[in-house]
Amino acid sequence: MTKDKTRCRKDRKPKENKDAGTNKDEKSLVCFQDVMTSDHDHADEEDSEFAAHALFELANAPIVGYRIDSNIMLRIHQDQQDACGQHTGGIVWETSFLLLNYLRQRYSKGKYACGKTVLEVGAGCGLLGLGIYHSKLAKRVVLTETDLVMPNLQRNVAINTSSLTTTTTNAHNDRLRVCSLDWTRCQQDCDKAKIKAHSMDMI
Repeated sequence: MTKDKTRCRKDRKPKENKDAGTNKDEKSLVCFQDVMTSDHDHADEEDSEFAAHALFELANAPIVGYRIDSNIMLRIHQDQQDACGQHTGGIVWETSFLLLNYLRQRYSKGKYACGKTVLEVGAGCGLLGLGIYHSKLAKRVVLTETDLVMPNLQRNVAINTSSLTTTTTNAHNDRLRVCSLDWTRCQQDCDKAKIKAHSMDMI
């Protein structure tokens, strides 16, 4: 991915989520489902243009949300400043939203339908992997990223698992892992993270 994507522009203010409560961070949240299903601003606007505008709004929001169900809303903080400079993992790319939607629809029939273990290479902000985890599409989810992206990824994982009970948290530590993985030291990082060949059901 190149770093000069026009998505990095910040000249458009994201819409405020009216249901986000009084917390300042929550007011900055833009939910994927809400912006993708809201009425078009213009009746003659093409669907592709509407989708592009909605995804642009999400890319420029400090926090994006993804509604798993009526009880679970993922809250993903974006690191837009670094995303426009040092790396491309600071914002949630369109493909993360779309792939999570696809997997939830394609594998909605059974628990752990994606397999026992899913490895996400280049997890970015963590939306896709957290979505798979909270949707129970896999028994174990391993999120990997480079060192530069890890602080924001770890922050998002902590935020989106903080409401779990002590018993569930102990299980979560084994079922949801965040590991450093850099292609320049791939074997070393895999050994450290205990990621073995042919140990993943889906990558």
